Amino acid sequence: MKKKRQTGVKEQAEMHPSDSFQDEEEGETEEAEPSVKAKRIRSEEEKEVVVYHPVKLSRNDLYRPPTAEELNQLKEAESLFHCSLLKMQMEELLKEVVLSEHRKQQIDSFIQTVTKLIQTVPKTPKVEVNDMSWLSGAVKVPFLLLPKTTKGKFCMAPPASVDLIGSYALGTCIKPHIRVDMAVTIPAEVLQPKDFLNQRYPRKRALYLAGLAQHLQSSSEVVTLRFSCLHGNRLRPILLLTPSAPSLADFHDAFQVVFVDPSGHLNMCADVTACTYKQLQHEASVSMHFWDDPSVDGFYCLLMTPKPMIRTSDHVFQLCDLVKLQSSCKKQNLLRELMDHSGDYIHTALPFILSLLQRGLGQRIHLLAHSLTPSPVWSVESEAPKYKTQPPLSFGLLLNPEISAAVLERGPPADSSKVPEFRQLWGPRSELRRFQDGAITEAVLWEGKSMYQKRLVPKQIITHLLQLHAEIPESSVRFVGALVDDVVKMGREVPSTGEEESLVVVQSYDDLSRKLWKLEGLPLSITAVQGAHPALRYTQVFPPEPLKLDHSFFDRDKISRSLVPKDVKPCPQYITPITVICHMEGSGKWPHDRLAIRHIRAAFHISLAELLKKDHNYTCRPCPTHLDVWKNGLAFRIQVAYHREPQVLRERVTAEELLVVRDNEEAQALEMATIHKPLLTSMLHGLQQQHPCFGAVCRLAKRWLAAQLFSDEITEDAADLLVASLFLQPAPFTAPGSPQVGFLRFLHLLSSFDWRNNPLVVNLNNQLTAADYTEIKNDFMASRDSLPVMFLATPKDKKLSLWTRRAPSIQMLQRVMMVAAESLKVLECQLMDGSQMQDVRVVMRPPLEAYDVLIHLNPNQVPLLGQAVDPPAVTFNRGVVPNGAPQSGGPLPVIDYNPVTLYLMELREAFGDLALFFCDPYGGTVISVLWKPKTFVSAPFKTSQITARTVEVTGEEVKTIPNFGAILEDFRVLGKGLVKSVEAKTEKWAF
Repeated sequence: MKKKRQTGVKEQAEMHPSDSFQDEEEGETEEAEPSVKAKRIRSEEEKEVVVYHPVKLSRNDLYRPPTAEELNQLKEAESLFHCSLLKMQMEELLKEVVLSEHRKQQIDSFIQTVTKLIQTVPKTPKVEVNDMSWLSGAVKVPFLLLPKTTKGKFCMAPPASVDLIGSYALGTCIKPHIRVDMAVTIPAEVLQPKDFLNQRYPRKRALYLAGLAQHLQSSSEVVTLRFSCLHGNRLRPILLLTPSAPSLADFHDAFQVVFVDPSGHLNMCADVTACTYKQLQHEASVSMHFWDDPSVDGFYCLLMTPKPMIRTSDHVFQLCDLVKLQSSCKKQNLLRELMDHSGDYIHTALPFILSLLQRGLGQRIHLLAHSLTPSPVWSVESEAPKYKTQPPLSFGLLLNPEISAAVLERGPPADSSKVPEFRQLWGPRSELRRFQDGAITEAVLWEGKSMYQKRLVPKQIITHLLQLHAEIPESSVRFVGALVDDVVKMGREVPSTGEEESLVVVQSYDDLSRKLWKLEGLPLSITAVQGAHPALRYTQVFPPEPLKLDHSFFDRDKISRSLVPKDVKPCPQYITPITVICHMEGSGKWPHDRLAIRHIRAAFHISLAELLKKDHNYTCRPCPTHLDVWKNGLAFRIQVAYHREPQVLRERVTAEELLVVRDNEEAQALEMATIHKPLLTSMLHGLQQQHPCFGAVCRLAKRWLAAQLFSDEITEDAADLLVASLFLQPAPFTAPGSPQVGFLRFLHLLSSFDWRNNPLVVNLNNQLTAADYTEIKNDFMASRDSLPVMFLATPKDKKLSLWTRRAPSIQMLQRVMMVAAESLKVLECQLMDGSQMQDVRVVMRPPLEAYDVLIHLNPNQVPLLGQAVDPPAVTFNRGVVPNGAPQSGGPLPVIDYNPVTLYLMELREAFGDLALFFCDPYGGTVISVLWKPKTFVSAPFKTSQITARTVEVTGEEVKTIPNFGAILEDFRVLGKGLVKSVEAKTEKWAF
């Protein structure tokens, strides 16, 4: 403000309304406490913009001469700008910073309101300048009153004038920081002739500004008043005004998520919980990651793939008895919030429950999600439904696999100020414990001995917290996070899903491997010892358990003194041979004849058996093809391998003494057993270390395939690769964090993947590049007709799909997809709908009515009867001492003896051209037979095609037709002692 020296001249005090009118795109103001910034999707000006589409001009319009206005614009561009592009850039920039008409109207309205308020300032009596009694304690003078006393009189009076000055008045005010300057002229009666002395005028100026602030405080149109200085000059204080509007703090006090509309009064996310907002952030982050990944079909994964909660979240639980939430509201004193929601206790208690679970689960989860309450629909003739009739609330957990299964919740030290808060959260479960490192802290210990039980620690936390703080009993919480795991449950005393048993097998293998490396006395040194069995990569459906045999159950072989089954006894316990490949070093002494190599390999098996017996007292049985070792109640089958043997098998010398190299099945099988399977086992073992639930998902997937009689079509190795793809390329999800969600995604993959037009790429060890993906796709499309119907590509197998080369067929793959889709539908419906019959094993029971013949087996001769989908009512003694300590020495039992498998092999060998045979290898007591279509076709009589057929003479034509009676009788004869009955469904046979 400029001071005039003439007496009686009007003086001005500057006052700046704050920039509270700006759009979101205008940024924030320089002040520390701005008013609510309306989050705009688009400004009012932008809403009025009309989108014009290009119109094709006629030839005359396109080449018409420019108008006078256009010529002036061109001339202006040439004279003021060095190029037309700069002119266009300036015009676009001005469009972004110039105030819209709507915004100007808002500002003008506020200016008029403030002007009227200032002009109504009440007049006060004159007092000494030092007397501040007329000011309320809420307003201070914006000036350092040093010295405290000075001469002069002061009073408040309406201003002489209120004028609009500065950039806004000139039309040069721009975004984003909008400031409107107003000059208030101090009336002459406030000033005195000697005010230019001793800071009298600056003090009066500051006092008048304080008086204006006191007057404006009573107005509801102004929300905040703050003092500042013009250009940093303390002698020129100014008053900053902010129009009244709800503040962000007010919104955050009432809502968890705030997204204010342009008016500044409406929160568009009023009903959105903090968990929903975090879920939105998570989904956006995951989507951006997959969208930028060239190996992922972002359009299909993100826009075409459904993501139901049961398939997205690792664990899911439901609150069933919603009326219990009334007690929760009362216990937590949420009555005010309950009134705000008009008695809707579900929406009232939901934010508290989410916050409680978020605190309790902490770092065990990455995300806590909940289902949206469905909108009820009812007839116009009916009364509105009550809140308790709503369906259960569903909650989903995205687990942190590193710590989600931890049984110990370690709290603050005993002397910490956070101890009361920790005890208040956990209640009686909190205990003071001393740890091995000497620390004494509060801690909560949850129950869990096996990994199966540890995976349910989140369930224990949820039920405990809801009971303690929300008065929701455990009976009202329906936890469906691990219901499917029961189908692969094992263990007598402690329930397990195979993790602990697999670990025992791996540890025993590691010990055997070390001892093989240390053996001395072999003609050639060992170059590698590799596991080639699913149990060594944690994916065996039922891992082998160490056994202590009951010798009285067996007979002794007179020559080898081995244990052999008795005819009158049930079939003994099946002993799984765990395959181990032992590679010997190359040497010029290795023969180049395939028969000689086999003899050398057999000699190595004998040498290994002698050394293991001598050094470690292991019972061994050497064979030409392998060496069986009985170690700690487990059977290891060691196979010596020579790296050039597959090449030798491909070589053949012709009659002309020419060396011809041709691929053959024998070489492929040997290469698969000694090279590809060990490498796959090693890679999948590494994947298990990264994702602890990988093995459990594989076990569930293979159990379903076996139960639905598909295990011969999709082999164990192929199934493991299918599951591995869910972890390596989980789009649009994150990697599975629990066995159940992984199994559901496996079913969805089988049923929905386009096997005809796309290869499934399993990028093990992340070895494939974007170029490799393109190469695989191009090679696949170029050779599609000659490739397997289910094509699995890996870094070491980009073109052949070794794991699915022989199976499945087109027909069987279609059936697998159909059954997988139906199983997924039934399973998801059961898991999410508690009112349905809860029997997840229904998806493991095959539809036997679809088969032509059923061969029923005697349960006592099925060695894996205990692994059946439905536990048997009667158990049999299998020659195993329960809870006995396994040993390495003693007589060797019969290894890999399964009458059901041997019987199936004989059936397929004898009748494979007439029928397909299916059986569940894990305790199945029924062999299902499906006739091939050509079986019912009569054929001309030939002596080479008389097997299982009978002769039929029609006139002069002699034909053969199937002799089904003899075939069924052969089924019984081949399975004598094993077959209980043969059921022929003749009504399904199409002659």
